[in-house]
Amino acid sequence: MRLSEKTLRFAQSFSDQTAASVRLADCHDCFAILAYPGVSKKGGEHMNWRLFLGLAFVTVGIIFMVIAAPNTLSYLKEPIEVTSRQEVETLMPGDHVTFDIKMAYDCIISQITTKTRNGVMTSRGETARYYLIPFLKPAKEIASTDDLKGLKAGDHVTLDMKMAMGCIHTEKSTKFNHWNDDASRYYLVPFMNSDETKLESYATVKFYDKKFEAAEDACKIFDEYWQDKSIPYPKETIVRVDGIITPMDEELTEKVDEYSGSDFMDHQYIDTNKGDEVLDAMITVKVGKYQCGLADRAVSRYSSYKAGSINAPEDVLIKVDGIVCDMDDSERSYITSYINEEDQTGYYVKDLYVKMPGKYTTFIFFGVGAGIFLLGVIFVIMFVKYRKRKKNAPAPETPVYTPMQFAPDRSAAAKQEVDKYAAQMQELYNDKEKYGKYLREAAGKLTSQQKAQITQLAENGDKLNAIKLCREMTGLGLKSAKDMVDEYKVYLAPGASAYVKVQPASARPTSDTKQEITWTLRVTDTEHKVEDVYKLKSNLYSYLSDVSMGREEFIVLSPSVPVGGVSCVQVAREKEGFYFHVEAVLTEKGANGRAKIMCKDRALTVDSQNILVTFYQEHKVDITGWSELGW
Repeated sequence: MRLSEKTLRFAQSFSDQTAASVRLADCHDCFAILAYPGVSKKGGEHMNWRLFLGLAFVTVGIIFMVIAAPNTLSYLKEPIEVTSRQEVETLMPGDHVTFDIKMAYDCIISQITTKTRNGVMTSRGETARYYLIPFLKPAKEIASTDDLKGLKAGDHVTLDMKMAMGCIHTEKSTKFNHWNDDASRYYLVPFMNSDETKLESYATVKFYDKKFEAAEDACKIFDEYWQDKSIPYPKETIVRVDGIITPMDEELTEKVDEYSGSDFMDHQYIDTNKGDEVLDAMITVKVGKYQCGLADRAVSRYSSYKAGSINAPEDVLIKVDGIVCDMDDSERSYITSYINEEDQTGYYVKDLYVKMPGKYTTFIFFGVGAGIFLLGVIFVIMFVKYRKRKKNAPAPETPVYTPMQFAPDRSAAAKQEVDKYAAQMQELYNDKEKYGKYLREAAGKLTSQQKAQITQLAENGDKLNAIKLCREMTGLGLKSAKDMVDEYKVYLAPGASAYVKVQPASARPTSDTKQEITWTLRVTDTEHKVEDVYKLKSNLYSYLSDVSMGREEFIVLSPSVPVGGVSCVQVAREKEGFYFHVEAVLTEKGANGRAKIMCKDRALTVDSQNILVTFYQEHKVDITGWSELGW
């Protein structure tokens, strides 16, 4: 039984590559899969990659969106600006809040990762901290005698001290009446009438050592103004007073009455050491590790503020833009254990906390998840359309080709014919003369233009496309087309007519043969083993710069076995100028029976370097235009 032309062509191609017989029955499943890529050899459908990717993307997208959804929805709400206790009391989980952190009460919880070292728990790096942020009682500004009326103990007040009548009492025993030993001092701050000509009332302020110097400066200003009324009433604030109204004890009352000569302010004074009495409400904020330094600075500020060392700061350390979250039992227990309810002096602590996940980060995370989800939906839609189109497509006229369709006698006949063809080709390969004639006959069928096309590709180094074009034009197998392209100067040269002996494939240098060849680079009397083309390129320029014909110096690159018909290549500088003299020693014998030497004069440095590198990489030297050296 005769095989089809397509089957014989495949068998010829396969025999060219392996020079062995081909079992057509074993290759049949390959034909079926190539012809019907959506069908396996058992007739079942492969799982479509569109469905797999679609479901994977949809799942990942949903996970991303579920994680980011709560924060995203909260950030879409109108933010609540928290400035006082009233806003703190009304906060609920999920609210979007903003406020400024200028001071912090303290750090109450630290979240850290730990590991055990010799049985001792050690910190491995802080991830977050929880800080209590205070909101102060509203302060009443005292600017006149009327503002002093109706004040009660615990009120938060502020006033500008421009003058002071002097220190009326000190606490902590003094030594030799030395002021610097005092812990606190009481000063009278005068208030004038409307035309600033008469003293109407006084306010007593308790200062601590940090502000003694400023208070004494205010006393000096009062003395100057009282002695010389022509001096205008001072307008500049010397000390900004911020404190809590506190009742006077009996001793202080007597001293104030004795100094001022009248009762005023219901015997109360302004204590700048406010303590926690200035607190109105507090809320917990979760601060990331990169902002813990600023939060600690805020804690230090509050300690100095409530002690009266500094006034309330105006600059913002951390701008909070976050989400209100409910506390778990462990977090709530931290706060209740930290703040004793009996110690609270009327301030309110919210049992929620504010986290700052980052508005833009949250939106980006949700957007990435949505994008992945949509991409998955697109792949699922593509799969549905693919299945629908495949379902509605007409059934193919040609049945699916499976091994079971081969009759046993036909498979045996096909195997015999293919084995016979493979044996004939192997016999042709072994006879060099017949094989050369076979290739010449195939090349003789080509036109001059076709030969020129194949030759041009081969000369440009594109042997793959040259072999492909040769097979299309001649009908040769892969091995035969490769041999013709390798010897294109013999078979495809214009006017080529004589038989040329073809070197067998076993004798040609292959990738394995190249690896077995060792290369030596000799610079005058020093030899170097060449193992890397990159090192060879980098070193050749310096070697070529040093050689000089006048000092009998030269460079020789030689393989352990001649390759490409060349034994070695030698480079030396010419006696005059910056050109080089290049010599290639061939394996071919000259007329005198010695090895033929081809030479090239007036070669530049880069030309010499390229010749050596090409000889090492491609095992060949292009001696076109070179002259033979007679010796």
